[in-house]
Amino acid sequence: MMLFAIAAEEAKLEVVALMSQWTPQAAHPSVVTREHWISNQVYRWMPSVDVVHINPGIFAYIYLLGLPAVRHFGMLMGPFGAGLNAPPSNEDIARVAVGVLAEPANHIGKSYRPTGPALVSPQDIAGILGHVLGRKVSYKNVPFKMFSKAAVAQGYSLLEIAHLRYYAADIRDGAFGAGGPTDHVIEVTGRAPEDFESIARRYIDNPSLIHPKLKIGSKVGAIGSLMKMLATKAPDLEAWERARGYPLLNNPVRSQDSAEWRATAERQQLNLLPNAEAAAPVLQVIA
Repeated sequence: MMLFAIAAEEAKLEVVALMSQWTPQAAHPSVVTREHWISNQVYRWMPSVDVVHINPGIFAYIYLLGLPAVRHFGMLMGPFGAGLNAPPSNEDIARVAVGVLAEPANHIGKSYRPTGPALVSPQDIAGILGHVLGRKVSYKNVPFKMFSKAAVAQGYSLLEIAHLRYYAADIRDGAFGAGGPTDHVIEVTGRAPEDFESIARRYIDNPSLIHPKLKIGSKVGAIGSLMKMLATKAPDLEAWERARGYPLLNNPVRSQDSAEWRATAERQQLNLLPNAEAAAPVLQVIA
């Protein structure tokens, strides 16, 4: 992200639509989320390029990663507790990005959090999926260790899994319910955001929209996937992060435990340093 900021200056771009996250703050346990927080500040310091922040929460497709088990066993499993979220579709997030770049003058310096139209719990999502699939679907809360075994068995990278463990805890404890839902999708695009049922119908019809490797398959195949998951060793994610030299904080603070972050979230705004433009260092781009 830092290299892109330099490239944006060198290319004399007019505006950058910076895709970030809903939860960035300086002491978050995820190094990726801390990097997003730093990027959000640095991009505001670019001397000749304007920035618009787009900071969605957990995408709707995350709840559909276990779709084969939902389809064949009527069970939605996840480590999200009863945490509320207003999950946006990939397409609505893209429409917001296109909207701010099409007419940037109306959006310079603002931050937008695309959401779905309503806060829903995993239990609500199970009910919606049951309606779409025409069968009873129940939500089963599972430890993240079990969830990580399933993710490894399905071929997801340890990078994805390592940081999802922090976001799963954020969902469970209310970070993604704070300040939601917003009206930012309709404000920017003029179109109401898609509800979860509409998203689920489209993604179930085409599972590659959820993940390129995801296939619903047959019930026999789903049983085989379940057996593979049970036989898969849970990854040691902390050891994996240490092996890659990720800086691990002694006293991390999750977003929902930060009074500063909660205050900005309730205003539906991104957590940014106050008066960052006035305090910004002068950036020099070396040709």
